[in-house]
Amino acid sequence: MARFVIFTNTNWSEAPRIRHQLTRLLLKKEHVISFFEKPRFLFRTGALDFITSESDLLLVQIKQLINHQLRVIPIFHWLNSVIVKYYIRKRLKRGLHDSKTVIINFAYDYFFL
Repeated sequence: MARFVIFTNTNWSEAPRIRHQLTRLLLKKEHVISFFEKPRFLFRTGALDFITSESDLLLVQIKQLINHQLRVIPIFHWLNSVIVKYYIRKRLKRGLHDSKTVIINFAYDYFFL
């Protein structure tokens, strides 16, 4: 059994895509999945981690500073990556990471991973 961390710009509740199908296949093989959903904006409040009815699937939302469509200047990409990395590290420190972790990135704007 391995732990998978999947980064994506979609929500788990959206229509199934390849990332959802891959996650379900990994769950069938009894792997533990942390599914990082579409990030929220920095100043939006509310819970960020959700445990689903599937015990080995943890849905995680992190925060972002600027929407990807508004990042037209390179400094905006850098500023956003600083915020996103902070929230990713915060989640990984809370037990989402170990030596058997496999990272799968479907988030096209996470160049820093």
